Amino acid sequence: MFIVSLEKWPGAILEPKNNERIKPFMLFLKNLFQLIVSVFRAASALLQSLFHPQEAARRRFEIERLDRIRHPSKYLGKVNTP
Repeated sequence: MFIVSLEKWPGAILEPKNNERIKPFMLFLKNLFQLIVSVFRAASALLQSLFHPQEAARRRFEIERLDRIRHPSKYLGKVNTP
């Protein structure tokens, strides 16, 4: 097993002097990364719905089908339309 001691690395001595400022900055970077990922996912879903509407319709139909299975009393008397 290969074990590396951090004291041997050149930058090991350079530790941040104020750890209280590092934690909020890392939290900010984490939130910023999550925001960028969610915006990318939303843009991707929008493009998919624009260029592949049949897949979006299929997804909506599948969601309704699963909802009918989970909550049959909600759909009593309603006609099953695709």
